[in-house]
Amino acid sequence: MLRLVMLALSLVLRAPAAAAIEPEAAKRLLTLLTAVGEEYREGLDNTGELVRPLEYEEARSFLAEARVRWQQAAADDAGEVAQQLAALGAAIETKAGAEQVLEQLEAVRRQIRVTAGVSEEIYPPEAPSAARGAAVFREHCVACHGARGDGQGPEAARLERKPADFTDPQFMRGETPYDFFHVISAGKRGAAMPAWQDVLSVQERWDVLAHVWRLGQTPAQLAQGQGVYLSQCAGCHGAGGDGNGSYAPQLLTPVADLTEPARLAQRTEAELFDLVRNGVAGTAMPAFRNLTEDERWSAIAFLRLLSLGGPGGGSGPAPPSTGAPASQGAAAASALAETRRLLAAALAAYRARQPQTLALVSDAYFEFEPSEKPLAVRAPGLTRQIEARFLELRALVSRPDAEPQVAGVIAAIEADLETASAAMAPQSGSYALFAQSATIILREGFEVVLIIGALVAYVVKSGNPHMQRSILLGAGAGLAGSVLTAYGLLSLLHGTAGPTAETLEGVTMLLATAVLFWVSYWLISKVQAEKWQRYIQGKVQAALSRGSVMTLAGAAFLAVYREGVETVLFYRALVGSADGAIGAIAGGLAAGAALLAGLYLTLRRFGLRLPIKPFFVGTSALLYGMALGFAGNGIAELQEAGWIALTPVAGVPRVEFLGLHPTLETLLAQGALVALVIYAGASTLRRRAARPSPLDNRPPQTGARIAEDLRLAAGEASPMQTR
Repeated sequence: MLRLVMLALSLVLRAPAAAAIEPEAAKRLLTLLTAVGEEYREGLDNTGELVRPLEYEEARSFLAEARVRWQQAAADDAGEVAQQLAALGAAIETKAGAEQVLEQLEAVRRQIRVTAGVSEEIYPPEAPSAARGAAVFREHCVACHGARGDGQGPEAARLERKPADFTDPQFMRGETPYDFFHVISAGKRGAAMPAWQDVLSVQERWDVLAHVWRLGQTPAQLAQGQGVYLSQCAGCHGAGGDGNGSYAPQLLTPVADLTEPARLAQRTEAELFDLVRNGVAGTAMPAFRNLTEDERWSAIAFLRLLSLGGPGGGSGPAPPSTGAPASQGAAAASALAETRRLLAAALAAYRARQPQTLALVSDAYFEFEPSEKPLAVRAPGLTRQIEARFLELRALVSRPDAEPQVAGVIAAIEADLETASAAMAPQSGSYALFAQSATIILREGFEVVLIIGALVAYVVKSGNPHMQRSILLGAGAGLAGSVLTAYGLLSLLHGTAGPTAETLEGVTMLLATAVLFWVSYWLISKVQAEKWQRYIQGKVQAALSRGSVMTLAGAAFLAVYREGVETVLFYRALVGSADGAIGAIAGGLAAGAALLAGLYLTLRRFGLRLPIKPFFVGTSALLYGMALGFAGNGIAELQEAGWIALTPVAGVPRVEFLGLHPTLETLLAQGALVALVIYAGASTLRRRAARPSPLDNRPPQTGARIAEDLRLAAGEASPMQTR
């Protein structure tokens, strides 16, 4: 009797081990393991030959997260599942054949279901609805996949891997709804595809699948497929595909109900093609060799729709289609949710002393990275703050004794991500978009108008008003060139998200540092009136004496082109985040352009009256400051990409507009630039002291004085001389 009591007590004490695992945590783990299998199957073949390295790395990353999640869920009772996960990890690290790894995966999944007492609810509670799915797709998917599902959404150009093209029949024929469901649920590392299982219900995910599988099918193809089905298949399967055809009662084996999503979910259309062509042994399903290849494919397209809500699209009201892309903010908000999930996994891995902590931090950052553009339009300071915290986190997780700091930085990032989600929410009105649009054109166009206005004032004052047309043509060419270049860059940079984009941005900033330093040095060297007069006499006389107007037109072109490319990119990001409120953006653009036009007319009427020496000194100082900021931020970008080491320096503030970062490497780069500035300034002062100018005591140069010098340089008579 005592033995029975002890046995009962032991069973009672053991029971909570399984019950302690939350069902939702177990289901998420099962989804992650499915993703491991899908990525590994794409990355390696059955012999263990590496086919696609990126997919292999994604499989390793998913498995690392799965092991951390199981340790969290099972606590001290990880047991057999932990051992199986370790064995699976060893097989993946040694690049075992895909079939072997998939068998081990299925064994682990079975054990998790038994241990946690859960079943995978991956099929919808009711028939999928393509109408509801279209609404979900517009809200969450078109920013990357495009309104037509062709992978050409507004954000696609920035992604390292091109989004899937659901309109490509060859691609879709090799996929299954089952695989797509798990990709939607767990996301896809390296492709900026976030996990949607915490955002969309099982039903909503299947609704999206019902919509996606219709994107590449034409009405003519479906009509042909329906005709083939009704003439060849409906006798057994029924006109609606439910297995209640007129011949069904006479058959020895049950007829498949094709309206159940689970019936065809794990078969590709290529596999279904073989079944239609060859039949199914042991059943009444014959080989339909009498059908042409096109007829078989069209019939299969129709069959797929039967299992995804029917050819009519299933139940649920279809929202009105605007044809406009969905909100980038919605897609970005989902990516931020995935970023938070990966940060939580990274913290758990750090506490467990797991080696994949840094990889999870990197995954979290690259999940956030595609959200930078839409966030930067509305909260640029917040974007840089989040980037800076990620840099700090990467440095901290390499230390074994920094758990409080790691937890604190992760908590700060999560708070920033909450703020970012609110910032990227749809605008409640159009005033903010109007103000943002006007600010962009005023900020980027102000310098352009100053330069163009100065050129026009010069040619008018120098007695060459016919040259205005060339200047304006040059400005127009610069505008057209900037638009073409901006969109050319978007195409060229297709596939430069993640570390590649950070590298490109860092290198570009360092190149800009060199250019700005040189230009600022040139300006400061021309501060002396004598040098300025010699410069303009040499350049302008050479241009005008040959009757050439290309010099001034070229100057106008470069002035507009330099600012125009960035302006186009800013407006592209703003339009993508506007949720369709294009009128407010257009109004802001028009208002800002009107103000710039007023500034231009003022300059043309009154000319430039700025003293030349203070103007050059101030401009040179401004460019030096910009170069200093670019130097620091350029090094920081390369640190984010992993190209340059990161050594934190305590006590140094972070000042973004100065490029000041609390790292040794950025401080060294800026220190070197400061040394160059001091050297350049000292050299200029020494040369001035060695060669005093007889013109140093002349009155300050103004726009009118410059125009007089230019007329003299061109060989024209001064108005003073003609009196």
